[in-house]
Amino acid sequence: MGSTWSHESGLSVIGEYWYDSRAWSQSEWDNAFQYASSNDPRFNPISQSFALGYSQQNIVQHNVMLHGRLDPIFWRQWQWSKDSHLLRSMHPRLDLMIAPEDGGIIATQWLDFDVVDTGDTSFNLELAARFVTGATNSVYANLPDTYNILINLKGRF
Repeated sequence: MGSTWSHESGLSVIGEYWYDSRAWSQSEWDNAFQYASSNDPRFNPISQSFALGYSQQNIVQHNVMLHGRLDPIFWRQWQWSKDSHLLRSMHPRLDLMIAPEDGGIIATQWLDFDVVDTGDTSFNLELAARFVTGATNSVYANLPDTYNILINLKGRF
């Protein structure tokens, strides 16, 4: 289930919610965290299976995604930005993945630059920073990489 809103100024927002019954439920994650942190030797085989929950297509059952984007047209509304080549070619975006049951968040900020675009040929530079956070026992906060920096180069020749 989702919704999209766009404004003539160049701002657009997408919001989505989805449920995946194949992912572990919150109680299954709570049990996995409990077993993994236990010093009881009876739970050793169970605690080693903790990583199986992270191998699913979706790792939590309830998901909320928010995506915001500014088109370069957005910058044209201010006089100071009209002559900036950098702002005319920049497409900033923000993606938020939220696990509402445990408060985990994956936030990704994107800066996308059109370096060259002649119609036949294009070259694009994309910079992104992804941060994973949330409550101490949230599924997303326990992902092994808490932050990533991505650089993508795309072209059409």
